[in-house]
Amino acid sequence: MEFEQIQNRRKSILSLLQLHSVLTVEEICDQLKITDSTARRDIKWLESQNMIYRFHGGVSALNNQYDVFDVRSKKASDAKKKIARAAAQLVVNSDVIFIGGGSTMFQFSKALLARQDLKNVIVVTSTFNVAALFAENRKYEIIILGGNLNKTDESIASKMTIENSKTINYTKIFNGAMGVSADCGITQPTADLAELERTLMARAGCNYLLVDHSKFGRVGAYTVYQISEVDLIITDKDASVDMEIEKHAEYKDRILQVE
Repeated sequence: MEFEQIQNRRKSILSLLQLHSVLTVEEICDQLKITDSTARRDIKWLESQNMIYRFHGGVSALNNQYDVFDVRSKKASDAKKKIARAAAQLVVNSDVIFIGGGSTMFQFSKALLARQDLKNVIVVTSTFNVAALFAENRKYEIIILGGNLNKTDESIASKMTIENSKTINYTKIFNGAMGVSADCGITQPTADLAELERTLMARAGCNYLLVDHSKFGRVGAYTVYQISEVDLIITDKDASVDMEIEKHAEYKDRILQVE
């Protein structure tokens, strides 16, 4: 009987995550009427079985995490290329820009390289595959922020990266995100990545977010900043984007939907 109760509790946690994507331990306790210690035991077991992702103070569904880069790059590829081309037009001569990691940022880098009219642009990045794209183009000065390399997506986001990012003044920064939510803001899966992007934003003239529609309504473990702090979000047209805009109409002017 006790085993059946345990199994039912764990199934209930998974069912809640299907509805909410991210939950705090307190919310699980309130929903299931269980103690904090019981919830944490169930969470620990579910994580050991690779059924959920656990972070400090809560859990999220596995499908709410980043896929590896080569998988993500194939998702919504046409939309990402359109977003990238629109964002590339925001760069002007003598800009000092930061380019973040992710498949949309990779497409943005390609779109930027396709422009033949730019001069004296400095590109700063913490992503190895982005740096490699620009390496053979003499028009651009490339600065790579050092730190520990994440081999899954070839990005760098560590304490060293954050400290190095503080030495540069950026005219514009271009980043992706794990999730965009009217309630939770712009979110990422790791604390270091969230801190890096907050540091960059504090030193930037303009902050641009490049995300396809699949990121709207999703929530990562760590909030980077709120939508109100973004100069412009460039995305594609989809009902999921419209739903988030409807929740907070004041964000409408900050979101550009490309076709």
